[in-house]
Amino acid sequence: MSKLLRGLHRLEDTLLAGLLLTLLLLAAGQIGLRWIADSGWVEGEVAQRTLVLWIALLGALGAARDRRHLSLDLLPRLLPETGRRVIWALGQVIAAGVCAAMAWYGWSLVELEREAPAPLFAGLPSWAGMLIIPFGFAVLSLRFALASALGPPADADPSSAASAEP
Repeated sequence: MSKLLRGLHRLEDTLLAGLLLTLLLLAAGQIGLRWIADSGWVEGEVAQRTLVLWIALLGALGAARDRRHLSLDLLPRLLPETGRRVIWALGQVIAAGVCAAMAWYGWSLVELEREAPAPLFAGLPSWAGMLIIPFGFAVLSLRFALASALGPPADADPSSAASAEP
């Protein structure tokens, strides 16, 4: 099971890096075409916006996977270990619920777009670019739900943070 998870994490990281490289090359190509030939790929801006959406959600998945996402940790740092665990679990459950709602409404958005699809770029229908919304938020919801049961990360311990400062 651990080997499967490592493979999935590697695939996730590779996809994120590949999309980021594609975005950079596309942006540089657009700049070059505008500068040299006074033209550009008409659908390039739409492709770049779609790539930014995918990169943002895949980046959020990576941050949640490594438990490095943004969080408010003032209150847990003031509480004893048991209180810290309870607040951590509550925060993760709330985040899981919000992400589940976003996945649900994201799927509704995809279905709405499928009713009257417009071309996105390169012949893709517009809803194809939106598939990351329900998928990404569903996986985020699952990761937050699992994190609620696993407890806070080791670096959330205030005693370890105090010892790490010079």
